Amino acid sequence: MNVENGGIYQYRSIFTEFYEAITRRGISAEVIQSNEDFNKYDCVLAPFIRYVSDELLEKFRSFVNNGKN
Repeated sequence: MNVENGGIYQYRSIFTEFYEAITRRGISAEVIQSNEDFNKYDCVLAPFIRYVSDELLEKFRSFVNNGKN
């Protein structure tokens, strides 16, 4: 995966590489919105997330505190 140091990130192409790397390994992956219920997933990845609302941060903490990744 090619991530630039500085400058403008090509988020769409980097995200696509990230997603394809996961699915090539036979891992089922979905792109979801932050308002979805995380509890139906074993693992939630949030690549390139820069700013997180207090509400979303608490949602991630609750997810992890309930034994998820």
